[in-house]
Amino acid sequence: MGSTDRQLVERAREGNRDAFGDLVDRYRDMVYGLGYHLTSDFEAARDLAQEAFVQAYLKLDQLRDPGKFAGWLRQIVTNVHHNLRRRREVTTVALDEATEAVDPRGPSEIEVVVREALGRLREPERLALTLHYINGYSHAEIGEFLGVRPEAVKTRLARARQHLRTEVIEMVEESFERNALPPEFRSDVVAAVERMVSGFGQALPPDLADLAAGLPGKARKAWQNVLAQMPAPYGRPLKPQGEAPRAHIVDLPEALREQVRRAACLTWMYLMVSTTTEPSPWIRDFDTLWIRFYEADGSRYAWFADVPGSSGNISSIVIGPEAGNPHGVPPRPDAVDRALEGCAMPDFRELIDRLRRLVPGSPGSLGGALYTRMQGMMRQVREQLPPALREAASRGRGATRPEAATAGQSISVRDLPAELRDLVREAVYLHWGSRVLAAVEHFRPYLLHFDEARLEFGIYSGNTSKEYVIIAGPQPGDEWDQMGISE
Repeated sequence: MGSTDRQLVERAREGNRDAFGDLVDRYRDMVYGLGYHLTSDFEAARDLAQEAFVQAYLKLDQLRDPGKFAGWLRQIVTNVHHNLRRRREVTTVALDEATEAVDPRGPSEIEVVVREALGRLREPERLALTLHYINGYSHAEIGEFLGVRPEAVKTRLARARQHLRTEVIEMVEESFERNALPPEFRSDVVAAVERMVSGFGQALPPDLADLAAGLPGKARKAWQNVLAQMPAPYGRPLKPQGEAPRAHIVDLPEALREQVRRAACLTWMYLMVSTTTEPSPWIRDFDTLWIRFYEADGSRYAWFADVPGSSGNISSIVIGPEAGNPHGVPPRPDAVDRALEGCAMPDFRELIDRLRRLVPGSPGSLGGALYTRMQGMMRQVREQLPPALREAASRGRGATRPEAATAGQSISVRDLPAELRDLVREAVYLHWGSRVLAAVEHFRPYLLHFDEARLEFGIYSGNTSKEYVIIAGPQPGDEWDQMGISE
């Protein structure tokens, strides 16, 4: 007897690609059939099916009951379809470009007849017929995927056949057989997962580094121009950090506000691109990574660093007892569009769009999914450490979080068993990917609510030659960015 969905999901959560490949094989045609039902196009259905499986893998830790994988997967397919449709609706193409982009290969005559015939059926009947003929699925299998009784599937199929002539039914079978998924579909999906997990950097636009190199200078120059025009008491002479006053942007002259907006856009663009082009050292060389675990304030943490001590490059993340997405809910697409229009920087808009196209579906939802998946993997690593390493890791407890973090003992990934090394390797790539996607999708409050944002110029305490700027959202707890602007 083969493995159950529950068993395959649990093994896939542990990073077993073969187990996930078995799930792909089990549901590939079911997902493809649902994709065709939603799109009425075989090519679009293939793309939708692959994207849906990639998202399913990345979101496996969000499935509360592994035994209900089928219904959960069905909802992911529907969500991916809606996301793709919204993306097409907001994408505009010039008429001459659209003409050039037309694919000369149209659907065959049989496909046109099948599409029109299926289009005349009621939606439940059309879906049942599609799933039945896409791969000869039984009433019970279709019912499990759709969440209905086998008897209901049987009734829907009977009604669908009553509305279609025998020759049309034969055309449906022929059309679905001719457009069957290729045998390599499983390997294509697994390869797409691999690219998302460990090859994210290879998918980034190759000129991002060049773009990033010029952004700091442009941002500093823009802020210096703003500072030269700032009214008292917000401009020169500057006060030390902690004493410098913050100006409300709405109170500034209109012409100066527009200069502030451009400088703020350049700053955010620089910080966002830096996240993608300057990954942590262990992304470039995994063997440089040291990990540790610690507990504080009722939560458990994992620590990534490129040195065994408490200095260097460090990322500390919550891994329990509950998982969660630290990025929060991304802003509405229309709010992001308004912020981008306000920046009035075509290159900026193009860059955001290019980064969004790197991943299937909505970047915001995937960013959270990657982070949650990473949390689950690091919890597994902590639980499966060999006794000696587990004892060292358990020393990381303290009254406060800083005390707990510094009390922990770092462990080199080179000392981990092979299976745990693989889990950690995947986890750090997922962590980096989640940061990139969050940077793309989560616009700073000072861009979304620009007129209500706040601005501060000052000098770093103890160093009167180092000037800085802080741009912050309207609320005290809003995210803010700071950068040095001295030449």
